[in-house]
Amino acid sequence: GVGSGQEEAHAGADESGESLHPTSRAGSGAAPSPRLSADIPLGVHHYIMASGPPCFFSPVPADPSGLKPVLVYVPGIEFTGYTLSKQLERLSAEYDVRIFRLSPSDRTPAVELHGFVQAEVRSLEATGRRVVLMGESFGGVVALDAALRMAEGGRAVPFSALVLINAATVISSTPWPTLASALEALPKGVYQGLPSLLSP
Repeated sequence: GVGSGQEEAHAGADESGESLHPTSRAGSGAAPSPRLSADIPLGVHHYIMASGPPCFFSPVPADPSGLKPVLVYVPGIEFTGYTLSKQLERLSAEYDVRIFRLSPSDRTPAVELHGFVQAEVRSLEATGRRVVLMGESFGGVVALDAALRMAEGGRAVPFSALVLINAATVISSTPWPTLASALEALPKGVYQGLPSLLSP
């Protein structure tokens, strides 16, 4: 099942041991911090999770007032969130940003990823926060899958907007399905370096 307890357990530090900002719901317990470029983690090691189940993390401090909408970002195939790092300073001025990430060793089937996204969005919405769900590339497919499932039966969706960026909805006509298995066979060090190679 999809639970929030395991998600929280792995969101406090990256593989280098450096603390990342808490993933508390609705910003509770997060210390105030100015939105300065010095607060934005730019190194890819800040985004790679060494181990653990899929989870969400906040790369910058949450808004202590809890008034900002929450941007729930589902990254592309590298699934670290590093691709968003160059936009974080501008985005965090308007949103609390939460990023979905997987460790390089995680083998959660793609068809199950929507459950984690649904659980996160519903949890945030239950606290009264306005949620914007955004997916990029393969993450766009996951975000769309989650959105469609949440809307099944004509139910009101728990987010205010869905944003898809270069969504990989035609991935079957690209080389990526063939390349995916080859990428998984790469040595761990090379695999972990893929986010910096694939990011713009």
